[in-house]
Amino acid sequence: MITYALYLESEHFYLCSALGRIEGLPAPGAIVKKREGDLLHWVSRVRQIEIERIQALTTAERAQVVEHWKQTWTARKALRRRLEHEWEQGP
Repeated sequence: MITYALYLESEHFYLCSALGRIEGLPAPGAIVKKREGDLLHWVSRVRQIEIERIQALTTAERAQVVEHWKQTWTARKALRRRLEHEWEQGP
């Protein structure tokens, strides 16, 4: 179970680094602490909200470049990192 929590925190951080805070979800670093219900249900809910946010990206948001934690972030980079993280750390 702790593995899912670590995945969730990292993946959420990547998206928020490029897109900013995602409405309806806690800030990165608090996503597991402020969960609602059991962890697996919460993982599913968070991912659904994130997917909806990704699908709603505007053309401007897709092209936006953000400096965060001394790194340059774009929506593309955040999505790539999220997928790479799952591939590398997945079961």
